[in-house]
Amino acid sequence: MNEMGFSKQNKVIRVSFSGGIIGLLVGSHRGKLENNILKMNADGWNLAEVIPDHINLILWILRLLLLLVTLGLWTLGTGYILVFERPARSKLSRKVPVVENGPVLRAEPRL
Repeated sequence: MNEMGFSKQNKVIRVSFSGGIIGLLVGSHRGKLENNILKMNADGWNLAEVIPDHINLILWILRLLLLLVTLGLWTLGTGYILVFERPARSKLSRKVPVVENGPVLRAEPRL
């Protein structure tokens, strides 16, 4: 919580892209990212971080199998994890009476 009594609320979304020949022909990484970011901005979220999506061995094998089954037309593509944040009013952010006890200020407990 910052000095004005606001805390931050976070939201994480995954943006995936198509792979294979279809992904090469009609896939737009920039367009898909822009659409997701604009939609989140309209809801009051701000982009805080972009993390490249890392795949493990099982996903790599699944992608290879999908490429073989679809004759190279489609597979799961790589993507990004987008972290958004926005200010959120905390339940504890209400005005709390402050009492001076010596050199240190402290908030009185509430029931």
